[in-house]
Amino acid sequence: MKFSHLVAGFSLCAAVAISPAASANAEAAQVQPAQIVVRIRSGIDVNVLAALVDAVPVRPLISSRGVYLIATTEVFAADKIDKSATHLADVLSHDRRVIWAEATGSDTFDDERFHAWPFAEPVAVDQAVQANQAAFAHLHLAEAQVLATGRGVVVAVLDTGVDTSHPLLAGHVRTGYDMVDDDGDPSEWRNGIDDDHDGVIDRGFGHGTFVAGMVRQVAPDATIMPVRVLDDEGRASTHTIVEGINYAVEQGADVINLSLGVQSRRESKSLASALANARAAGVVVVAAAGNNGDDVRRYPAAGKDVVAVGALSASGKRLAAFSCRGKWVDVAAPGVGLVSSMPGGGYAQWGGSSMSAPIVSAQLAMIIEHDPGLAPAQLEHIVWKSSLKLAKPGGVEQGSVDLLQSLT
Repeated sequence: MKFSHLVAGFSLCAAVAISPAASANAEAAQVQPAQIVVRIRSGIDVNVLAALVDAVPVRPLISSRGVYLIATTEVFAADKIDKSATHLADVLSHDRRVIWAEATGSDTFDDERFHAWPFAEPVAVDQAVQANQAAFAHLHLAEAQVLATGRGVVVAVLDTGVDTSHPLLAGHVRTGYDMVDDDGDPSEWRNGIDDDHDGVIDRGFGHGTFVAGMVRQVAPDATIMPVRVLDDEGRASTHTIVEGINYAVEQGADVINLSLGVQSRRESKSLASALANARAAGVVVVAAAGNNGDDVRRYPAAGKDVVAVGALSASGKRLAAFSCRGKWVDVAAPGVGLVSSMPGGGYAQWGGSSMSAPIVSAQLAMIIEHDPGLAPAQLEHIVWKSSLKLAKPGGVEQGSVDLLQSLT
């Protein structure tokens, strides 16, 4: 669904009389309803549920999963809207007919700052570069793949979608879902429009295919489950991430990769719940720490049920200058000059913690194949304790991942 934005022009050249009706309209513009996103249980009528809390449905967001946007019938001043929405979400969260409820506007996820450099574009390269990239030697990849290749392990890639026909991915991708368009085709898609007005058209296009390719290069026998939660500009809302995680768990994922995040000092309640449920189901979640070069916590990476991954510099001996850091970042993996798949069958060089996270997701797939039946806490412990300490100050809690050591 596409929306147009209407802008009303005005002039200050002459004084005009303001009618009572115009004054009333001006006052009305200062107030608006509070809105929340809610997921209801199957068989529940959203109209009836909304009416019980003096609200009305606005539109379905992911109708196949019972996710709706609802709004209060009462309107509030701008400084009261957030509090009112949060209160309504809290009330509905305790209703047995509701799976989760979240105030809107609190968290907008994206991959924009999860690229290594502002407005960085992937650089097309020859396939020979992909097969011989320096990061593989640093990871001791060839030696590690003698011991495990991720066979039988499903890695869910929650991202912009995946080009399943790419030679690097073909035959290793299973059925997934598109939470953005609410359909069964989680392919990469672009509309050719600069929707977010940042000067770059379809900025997120290719991100998911690249991330999926990184998983396959490290764990070549792992199976990719594509779940599209980001649009072609690399943007998402809380509900697409939450339901993407829930879907991946329901469909049997062993590892979930989240190369995305939100710049917020608080964690969404519905996101925290989804992550906790994934862990309880035995699914380990990996997330990119971000590329702002600071120690500000970012979610979901900073969540307690997540392995947070920073990006190493080209030397592999320290964090890249752009990588986020701090004790909330668990480990680091190569994140500069990586080469992977792009939509259409080609390869490109890209960087950022978005590209570091799938290396750790693939590492976990190898460990799961090598030692099946381990709980998420045990898997995380292996990744942490097999990591190589970085030069001080390291910037991450554990160190740089070592694939071979984690398997021996």
